[in-house]
Amino acid sequence: MAAKSPVVLILGAGPNVGQAVARTFASKGYKVGLAARSLKAADSTDNQLNIPSDFAKTDDVVNAFAKVKEVFGIPSVVVYNGMPSSPTLPSPTDRRVAVSAVSLTPSDNPFALSMADLSRDTTINIYSAFVAAQQAVSGFAQLPASVARTFIYTGNVLNVSILPRFLSQGIGKSGAAHMIWAAADAFKDRGYK
Repeated sequence: MAAKSPVVLILGAGPNVGQAVARTFASKGYKVGLAARSLKAADSTDNQLNIPSDFAKTDDVVNAFAKVKEVFGIPSVVVYNGMPSSPTLPSPTDRRVAVSAVSLTPSDNPFALSMADLSRDTTINIYSAFVAAQQAVSGFAQLPASVARTFIYTGNVLNVSILPRFLSQGIGKSGAAHMIWAAADAFKDRGYK
């Protein structure tokens, strides 16, 4: 179903950045697709589609794009704001600390991070972001030439600074930054931002 209003898809629509971005786009007349673990599809409205999604599963990214396209049309703006969460708090004897849904490692041993946590975090920060960028570019190619196309990957200082306790986040943000820089260069002649 084609939309007359522009469409934005926000992958990672948490209470801070994601919701603030959603409100801003909605105020500009966009139909808003929101994808996050905490959303309920039943809370969707005519102008906002809620898609329960877990970006530790790349298929959930593909599903979010399909649902937004089906309900509102192809998004011309895609915001990837995925954030890993700790499935369980560490035990009192574990030297890791869970803060803001991120597992931190002790500064004297970044390798205390489990492979399961590293795998989940890099899937969210790199692989699901890669799939989101693939889906966005595929959709952008189908939009009319007059439509601006933008993919935004939210980040932080971890792609340029080392914060030892944030090992998996730093690996993820650095890898994603490289991917975004490469894409920006590859698609600049097509007008994709």
